[in-house]
Amino acid sequence: MADKKTKGNAVEPAQDEPQELWEQTMQQPLEQQLAAVQKPKTETLLVPLDPNGTSDSVFLCVNGKSLLVRRGEPVEVAPEFAEAYRNSQRQEVAAMRAKHAAASRA
Repeated sequence: MADKKTKGNAVEPAQDEPQELWEQTMQQPLEQQLAAVQKPKTETLLVPLDPNGTSDSVFLCVNGKSLLVRRGEPVEVAPEFAEAYRNSQRQEVAAMRAKHAAASRA
């Protein structure tokens, strides 16, 4: 990230930062700038109901953070949790295909 140059109390854009972007950012109220930086992005995740009825929720854990998601209800989650769930579903499909392929060879 580029360092800002200071002259007295004034802050100027770094050499590699576009002047137009700098001016747009500096015209926004401070609260709006902070909200844009601090606002966590979320994704809606819908975990389908368990066809066997054995579980009413799914446990997700990413980098030491954990989350319990109810099945059948759309839930707002951090993008890394949604990605972890999608990856686990892809892995289950790949495992089933490999299992069926091995069974058909036997």
